[in-house]
Amino acid sequence: MNLVTLDFESAYGKHPVTKENITLRRLTTEEYVRHPEFKIHCVGIKHNDEPAYYVDTLDGIEPVEQALYGVDWDSTALIAHHAHFDGAILNWLLGLKPRFWFDTMLMANALYPWMSSSLARVAKFLEIGEKGHALLDTKDKWDLDP
Repeated sequence: MNLVTLDFESAYGKHPVTKENITLRRLTTEEYVRHPEFKIHCVGIKHNDEPAYYVDTLDGIEPVEQALYGVDWDSTALIAHHAHFDGAILNWLLGLKPRFWFDTMLMANALYPWMSSSLARVAKFLEIGEKGHALLDTKDKWDLDP
């Protein structure tokens, strides 16, 4: 069984044209992901024990599709922190269905119910590194600088 870890990053906040506030705080996950203005900025990908890498959409969605359509999802388990969100993008937008789903956020909720299950908190608690902050200032940005 192959393991693929994914983390999608998407545009959120005030849309530059419609001025609509498109966020997961205002919309359900389904409304957000299926919104006509939904946009993937990039996806972090890790195959088994290989180094992680990311693919962006600066030149369109095709590089993301190419990276993910090449995976044999019938024999792959998806690992994601909040797989509900990443899995929705993978399935609803890209039509891909992993054989198994592992959600590290839900695992953290079950194992450590007394603490926040945010990726930053869980990584610090388990001493496995720090969550990056490179995309922290992307609110209201539908187009990112390279």
